[in-house]
Amino acid sequence: MALSESTGVSESHKAHKPESATMSAPEEVPDTQGASRVDPEIRHELMQMMTEFLENWESRQRPLRHSSATPGASGSSMSQATETNTTSLKASEIGYFFPNMPLDWGDKDVIEKDGKLYYRNVFSFTNRIRVVSQTRDIAKLKQTLDTCLRGEAELWWNNQLDHIMRLGYLAATSLDHYCEALEARFRPPPSEALAKFTTT
Repeated sequence: MALSESTGVSESHKAHKPESATMSAPEEVPDTQGASRVDPEIRHELMQMMTEFLENWESRQRPLRHSSATPGASGSSMSQATETNTTSLKASEIGYFFPNMPLDWGDKDVIEKDGKLYYRNVFSFTNRIRVVSQTRDIAKLKQTLDTCLRGEAELWWNNQLDHIMRLGYLAATSLDHYCEALEARFRPPPSEALAKFTTT
């Protein structure tokens, strides 16, 4: 009798063992903590901007390699090209965007103070950037842009703007996206624009 009871216990234990093993097996849960939270449309736009930048960079490198490999190149033209590429662009040559500049400086959209130009209106500043980009190297201009921002504009660029968006603006082949972002952020309210229109 005792043997049969012990046998029944061992058999029930064997029957229960696989079930407990099945229940203890953990389910695989996909790890979504590292997934990017950037909107897919924004990510696609940034990837397209970076692709255009790389393609443009490669197309610029090909003529440079060809000219360096060609013997008998003019020394004067080479020195002029080198001088143009190495010339840095100062922020004072562009101007400073200061949307919240003190009113005691003046109420105009463009103020000259201490020999420097300060832009209160974002469209005046972005128009200046587009003009400079037509005659100066875009890469040099991008290196100077952050030093052209003052006040709320500097705070927006360094602290409020998303890091990926900032990289995308700097990697683009043109400054159109950068100017559009500035205009969208610092566009004057309709009431202010209407007041200036009626006073002029």
